[in-house]
Amino acid sequence: MEIPVASGAKIHAAAVRLAVDLGHHLFGALYHAAALTLPEALPAAADEPCCRKARLPGRIRRLSDLA
Repeated sequence: MEIPVASGAKIHAAAVRLAVDLGHHLFGALYHAAALTLPEALPAAADEPCCRKARLPGRIRRLSDLA
């Protein structure tokens, strides 16, 4: 099984932008920014406030919705 890896300055810049815009920590923003670069990715979070903030930039779902 091959796992796609996303990295680079573009992802880091997008993560910083997301963290500042959403008022969220950089770790979560890195996860979201990387997921946004991979069309097949299905980012999910268990943290409801995080999900509400991150819905605008795109594609994040509540973990409970995937069960």
